[in-house]
Amino acid sequence: MEDTPKVIQRINKLLKPGGLFLSATPCMRGAFLGVLLSPVSKIGLIPQITSFKITELEDSIANRYFEIVET
Repeated sequence: MEDTPKVIQRINKLLKPGGLFLSATPCMRGAFLGVLLSPVSKIGLIPQITSFKITELEDSIANRYFEIVET
């Protein structure tokens, strides 16, 4: 996704009150697969990949409209 904060805000707006947002997001920043796929993504052979560290993803979710219940 190109604009993570915007996507998280949109998800929050679409959820009913008390709804749950479940994310199964592989965090590949610094991982071998992430390093390998990043250049392939940049030249357009696969869709854009945004890499996160686990803490970065948790912070972007928790700091914008959500409470993390379980990881």
